[in-house]
Amino acid sequence: MSKRNPRARPRQASALPIRPIRAQPQVLAIAASTGGPSAVQSILQQLGPEFSLPILVAQHIARGFARGMVDWLNRTTPLTIQLAEHEEPLLPGHVYLAPDGQHLLAGPGIVLLLPGTSADRYCPSADRLFETVAAAYHNMAIGVVLTGMGDDGSRGFRMLHEAGSLTLAQDEASSVVYGMPRAAVAAGAVDRVEPLLNIAQAIRQEMAP
Repeated sequence: MSKRNPRARPRQASALPIRPIRAQPQVLAIAASTGGPSAVQSILQQLGPEFSLPILVAQHIARGFARGMVDWLNRTTPLTIQLAEHEEPLLPGHVYLAPDGQHLLAGPGIVLLLPGTSADRYCPSADRLFETVAAAYHNMAIGVVLTGMGDDGSRGFRMLHEAGSLTLAQDEASSVVYGMPRAAVAAGAVDRVEPLLNIAQAIRQEMAP
């Protein structure tokens, strides 16, 4: 029987990657599907007219209804809501939604649009939005996954989380469908799970100096 070498060093566990420390947020990115319009409206109402970040919203919606959602949100929330235009600047307190058939992406200080294809499972894609926010803003963003069916957003949310940004998910009790938030939690991509009515407060807390 072999004897243990008394001078052998114990094997060290591999070090886990360290997340960057969060910095002051520069953009807010929200993704939603089933039940999302009313959830987005609730958050925008609570953020109020003085909210200072640009907001990018990837909402799964049937073709032809994006303009109607923009008009409805403009009537019922205090922020400026618009369909995004390619390479336009991101402005404080403005909310950008994807036009029909377009993915909504982020560049440093600008909106980017990418035409969808027949191969896309979702358009606009929450994964594509969060991935580009992570690439452009790293640890200077806030991400929110709201009610919705499926798993869109979980991969991009993981990238945003690992980049150091704050990631929030709606809880099951307040979700119409707890699909997208559940997938994001299962991916280890969520810092906090909150009821819908607490999400705006969590965002404002993150922005406090």
